[in-house]
Amino acid sequence: MVRTAVDFLTKQGISYSFAVTKIGLWVVCVKFERSAAVRALTVDQRNDVFSNMVSLLFSGIAGRLLIFLILERFRDLKYLDPVGAILIGFYILYSWYQIGAEQTRNLAGHTADPRFIQKIAFVSLNHHAAIERLDTIRAFHFGSHFLVEVDIVLPMGMRLKEAHDIGETLQKKLERVEHVERAFVHLDYEFSHHPESEHKIAN
Repeated sequence: MVRTAVDFLTKQGISYSFAVTKIGLWVVCVKFERSAAVRALTVDQRNDVFSNMVSLLFSGIAGRLLIFLILERFRDLKYLDPVGAILIGFYILYSWYQIGAEQTRNLAGHTADPRFIQKIAFVSLNHHAAIERLDTIRAFHFGSHFLVEVDIVLPMGMRLKEAHDIGETLQKKLERVEHVERAFVHLDYEFSHHPESEHKIAN
């Protein structure tokens, strides 16, 4: 019985050491989470931490009662460990389902969050004093980043070179914004038309 208890405590000690290591890796991933790949690692480490903790909790309760109490009425507690494993499995399936659904939506070109579009609008409006207004702003998910389109209105009599330089520098500035993969800036001198009229409309 003593040897059984020692073996149990040794296994628990190894398991706790592994759990602490996983917590450290999870903290590092959270700190440097700047891409979809690192986020996937973060979720993986979080799931490992959660599964280890639940496993230690259930196996620890079941093990201590089975080893140190050895009473007939506690034998059914051996099912605590598999019950914990089932709960962990359902949690991990749900967490990865959430990540998969989000990434599928992003790959399909889902529209960016309104707060991100407001950020793009602020950068564009304050880029140059000659920009009279913003006609249209679009931002779509392009994988884990965004594809941004901005239509700006400039004075009708502005020289082509000056207008080009304003548009090009705005494009480069937008592409320096975090999470922007590519930016396109369209120049116009009026805003009374619909931007959709400039493109082919699919039947």
